[in-house]
Formats: sequence, structure tokens, C-alpha cells
Amino acid sequence: MASKRDSKGRFIKTTAASHLIGGFRFFDLPPELRNRCHRYALLSTDTVQLVGDARMEPALLRASRQLREEGTSIYYSENKFRFIIQDMAGAKMVPFRRLQLRFSKVDRGVFSYIASGGANWANLLAWLKAHHAHRRSAPSWYHRPEDERYHDLVIAAAAFDIVRMMRTENWNRIEPLLEILHKAVAASNPTWA
Repeated sequence: MASKRDSKGRFIKTTAASHLIGGFRFFDLPPELRNRCHRYALLSTDTVQLVGDARMEPALLRASRQLREEGTSIYYSENKFRFIIQDMAGAKMVPFRRLQLRFSKVDRGVFSYIASGGANWANLLAWLKAHHAHRRSAPSWYHRPEDERYHDLVIAAAAFDIVRMMRTENWNRIEPLLEILHKAVAASNPTWA
């Protein structure tokens, strides 16, 4: 152990190494080494599952502005994500997907989603509105007739088609058309009421 004096002249016991080095500062490392550290902390070997809040990010990205600037592109472009949409509540996925596409050079293969739960018109309407506001392309709907959710997915796909066809219109002109679709669907399928 080595000793040194603090600002009041008292002796402080320190290790010889910390006395010689003066402490460690992460941002003094070269960018290549910092990026390697970011990759160790931010990348997952498994697909990152997101449920509910699309802004579920590692705490490291909220630690400082510089860490966020350096780590965000690594996190969003090098991980694979799967978003679990429950009860048609996909509105929170839209800003996440926008951010992920901003950093990712690959559009497909790094992001997927699964629609689970039941039919919920209010959630679907919020999703459609967020989709329209962010000018995102419509999600791909893979549905097979033998799928138990087939009819719900066909309805959701039709609603997204309406929004896509009217993408240049103001939301206030689109919503009444969607409500007509909602009334027709709810009349034949009470789960959408």
C-alpha cells in the first residue's frame, strides 16, 4: 500500500497501482475498445423479446448522453428483435421500429413480431393511428386459414390496407372509414365490439 495526502493534508492509504495510474476513465479508451465493450454489454446471442413498452432499452443506453450516442446503433442494428403484440396493442411498436430501422442497414431478418391475445378495436385503432403518424410501412400479416386467429388477422390487415391506401390523407378523414369497418366487423363478430 502506498499513501498520499488528501486536500486537508491527511494521509490516505491507496494501492500503488491506483496511485500511479490515477484512476480509470472509460471515455479515455480508444473508440474501437469502447465499441467492443458496448458489444459485450448490449448484444444478445438470443432474439431480444419485447413485450408491451417498445422503449425497453438496456440501462446502459440511459447512463449518459455519450454512452447513448455510441451504443444505440450497436444495440438496434446488431441484435435481433421480436415484439410480442398482445390484444392488437401494437402502437408502441411503431416508434421502436422506426428507431430500429434508422440504425439497421438490413430491413428484414432482424425484426419480427407475434400477435397474441384477443381482438381489441381500441388497441388496433391506436396502432393504426401511430402507424399513420410515423409513415411506417404496414406490418406483414402472415395468416393461414387453419390459424385460430385467422379472421382477426384478416380484419387487422384490411384496416392497415385502408390506412396505407389513404396515407396522404389527414387522420381525421381516415378514422370515420375505419369506424365503418369496425361496425361491420362487430356486427358479425362480437369479440370486436
